[in-house]
Amino acid sequence: MASIDDDMPILAGVNPSGRASSYESEHACLIIGYMIDDDDEVTLIVNDPYPYDRMGVRNPYYEAGGDELQLGQYEIEYYAFRRQLAWNRSLSRIR
Repeated sequence: MASIDDDMPILAGVNPSGRASSYESEHACLIIGYMIDDDDEVTLIVNDPYPYDRMGVRNPYYEAGGDELQLGQYEIEYYAFRRQLAWNRSLSRIR
């Protein structure tokens, strides 16, 4: 959160297939923001321009309960992003 609050996105390595791996990531996306609701639940704002639908590939954000805010940008609950997209790598403090 500190990185995002300082206007520095987080490069996230994920596995859209849902297969967790501690060694490799299948895909990369950019976490650019977050929201915290009244119950302290965190929702991430993620830029992922991969054209899942046009490529005929299942969209992992939809399957994890996320919503597309605009083309290539999603909001998704933090724990769903961690579990269902198998977030396993991060590079933060990017300028």
